[in-house]
Amino acid sequence: MIKLSKLLVASAYKIREEAKISQADEELGGDAFGDDVVEMNGAIAAIKQPQVYTQEETERLDQALVTFNEIGAKKLKNYRTNTKLHSAECTVGDALVTVRVKAEVRAEPEGIVAYAMGHAPTYSTAAGEVDSSFLGLNVLERASDHSVFIHSMYKSPPPLQNRDLCNLQMWRKLDNSTYFVMQQSFPHESCPVTADFTRMTTFRNFMITRVTPRLSRVEMLCRLDVNGSVGKRLNRMLTVPTLTVSLMGTQKFFAVTRSPDQYDEGDAKELGRLLFYGLKKHRKNESDLRNEVDAVIAKYSVLRACQAKHRILDEILLNVLNNKMLKNAFTVRSPLVALTGNEARRIGKSLANILLCSMTGDIAVDEWVLTFPALSELADERPWFRHAFAEIAAELLGEASFGVKFRACLGAGLSIMDLFSDGAVVTEYFITGENDAAWALLAMVGVNTLCQLGITIIQTSGLKKDKRKTMALESLAVVTFLKPGIDAYRVSSGAEQQPGSLLSPMMEMTTSRCSELVFEALPGMVLQSVVLLRKKEKTMTAIGSLLISAASASMTSTTSFFDVDVDPSRRGGATSEWFGLIPDQGRTLAFVNIFVMYALHVMAKGFSVALLAAVNTRWLLGFLLGDLGCLFAYKILMKDFYTFIPVPPSIQIIVTLLMRTGGKVGTDFMGSFFYRLPLMLGASYWLANLIKNQVTVFVLAYLYIEYAPEDDTKLGATTVWKISGGLVVMWAASFVYFVLKVADPKYRWTLWSAQTGYECTRGVFLKQTKPEHKITIFGYSETLWEAAIGAEVKAWTMANWGTWVAEKPSWFTERIISTVPDSYIPPEYLQQLGGNKRQRRGSAAPSIRESLRRFSEVEGVQEGGGGGGGGGV
Repeated sequence: MIKLSKLLVASAYKIREEAKISQADEELGGDAFGDDVVEMNGAIAAIKQPQVYTQEETERLDQALVTFNEIGAKKLKNYRTNTKLHSAECTVGDALVTVRVKAEVRAEPEGIVAYAMGHAPTYSTAAGEVDSSFLGLNVLERASDHSVFIHSMYKSPPPLQNRDLCNLQMWRKLDNSTYFVMQQSFPHESCPVTADFTRMTTFRNFMITRVTPRLSRVEMLCRLDVNGSVGKRLNRMLTVPTLTVSLMGTQKFFAVTRSPDQYDEGDAKELGRLLFYGLKKHRKNESDLRNEVDAVIAKYSVLRACQAKHRILDEILLNVLNNKMLKNAFTVRSPLVALTGNEARRIGKSLANILLCSMTGDIAVDEWVLTFPALSELADERPWFRHAFAEIAAELLGEASFGVKFRACLGAGLSIMDLFSDGAVVTEYFITGENDAAWALLAMVGVNTLCQLGITIIQTSGLKKDKRKTMALESLAVVTFLKPGIDAYRVSSGAEQQPGSLLSPMMEMTTSRCSELVFEALPGMVLQSVVLLRKKEKTMTAIGSLLISAASASMTSTTSFFDVDVDPSRRGGATSEWFGLIPDQGRTLAFVNIFVMYALHVMAKGFSVALLAAVNTRWLLGFLLGDLGCLFAYKILMKDFYTFIPVPPSIQIIVTLLMRTGGKVGTDFMGSFFYRLPLMLGASYWLANLIKNQVTVFVLAYLYIEYAPEDDTKLGATTVWKISGGLVVMWAASFVYFVLKVADPKYRWTLWSAQTGYECTRGVFLKQTKPEHKITIFGYSETLWEAAIGAEVKAWTMANWGTWVAEKPSWFTERIISTVPDSYIPPEYLQQLGGNKRQRRGSAAPSIRESLRRFSEVEGVQEGGGGGGGGGV
């Protein structure tokens, strides 16, 4: 009886809450486009029915399709749209303006056809819904479900007369996934030419292709003549911007009318972009921006539902878009239910401060949400919130002069400074007779340049457009030492990955910087340290070059680890238990702490190695090789030797030796937390190796004092102990402070875990429940898992492949499918993918580039709409 009473009370409160939300929803404007949704649903049902076309209609559609294909085959000039929602091309010198626009619309093809046929009259006539010049439309006549006459009106800038169009619009289904829509100027008796409007002529066609049940690819080709006394240049100035944004109106309609419970991650990302581009032009005036924010929230059902319940979304969105940093730090611990407008305002403004030290929008919003309990509640309640605001944050990062730009440019600046300081040192060496050292340093620069050229060739060899030209220009940037600056500009400006390229701009920059670290910065620093020890006069040029090399190496390692660890897709991926050492709050302090710790480590290691080299180079070689041999022996003993990258068996040993050696060098000289991951050195070995490196600083210092030749260049014992002890003590203090005061306590175990790479890889499949996580097992070398769980993995893919093909989940993309070996795909579906012509995985045939692509594509499953990549652990 008591339980029943509690249930009745809870139900009453729930009904009351829903009534309040419904009333608030009406106060915000209600569902203004509800009639459009009803009409669209009826039109979609009719479009799915068989159609009967007259001979005249068939001829018109055939001719339009021929013209569409002819124009589509022509090469047009790229047009910068300043948006990620679509791409555009246009003609340059023709009398008629031809525009080609491509976009993805998150709706089924039938819905897009219905929208194109004028079945959303309220939305289409609402001021500013399509573009600011659109005055509205009238449906003149519907001859059938596939044919309609529409009159559209447009406002022209003074002193030009307003324009209008009278179009015949028809559609035809080409196959089960493709529709063709024709819009062509055609007279109608109820729409004569008047003195108030100048009649334009147009030819606009759409090819609409189904990608998934709720995602379509749309290509629009349009030729437009505004007519009247308008020159060619003015014609292009008026029409090209208008035509290129026309598909945005379609995207916005489905985003506006989509119910909140239908929003997935892709819909939320599109929402974020639509909000940013729609409100961007109002950001200069806060009063106008506030009015527009209120208007936008009233239109979008997903935003209106959130605002109706909590009444704080407007303040958050407004202040995020303002992007003005707070001068004073503050804390808002209020729960969502008690959050005030003033607190919401301060929370919105705080994102600008977080962007200061964030490399991506996802990372910034992840920290932002975790900083404020109310936002965490909101993100849990409204899953679209995090993804939408991550897109807004990414756009803000792209236009800001801090954050990603500061860090990318700082890293590039240190890299370039390191190069020039090395040049100054080489010149000094030649002047002072240190010719061998000068040539050795030049050889390191040369090896790094060759490696950079190799990265560039691999990166550009798969480009879809202008491959040779791009490869030549990128190679020129490498040999002229401009590549670090160019990479930094691409990252800071938010440049997207080119079709066919292997790596994203961020990953390309990181890879190039790591190449510089391994082949030039670290060995060059050791060489310069040795030469400096052997010289009686210690010049500021040589000392400054060493400090710059240490700073450059530290920045590369710090950013590499930091950005991987705070990446939300990693923290929510198949190996998420290994990512989270950086705390949710106080990340700026963590970044500085790690940078200082790495810089102290690299200087201590470089100094101690230089001391041993000054004693006996054979001792140094034996020490380094013996240390490396210990790693190989440990990995073999633990049955954890082979690399995780899925390379062909013929080169697996070579790649494994390179990966293990690189990981050992990275740990020895940088002490990077990245190498604690199971598929690198492993946490327990990494920690022991880290402590060993600090102890050997004193050992090598002792050997130098006792056995180095006694001459006027030898450092005194007191000096050696002060430098060695000072560097080690400062490093130890920074390390202990990070572990005890900065690192997230829940992830401290990752500093000493004994988990092996084999165990971690198998856990990707065995411990995960989400299919988008389990399928990332194919991003790892089969050597690590096939013998143990191959049969189980095969049974899983065979049992579920048909379901994935039928349901087409967002993570089940061509990129992911291409990583699955043939033997793990049911034969009937393998034939659909190309059968024997499909390149076989796991054989000696695939190239190194293909293996790296395979790994990187599973790494990028999050970008394809899945739940996060797991590789790299």
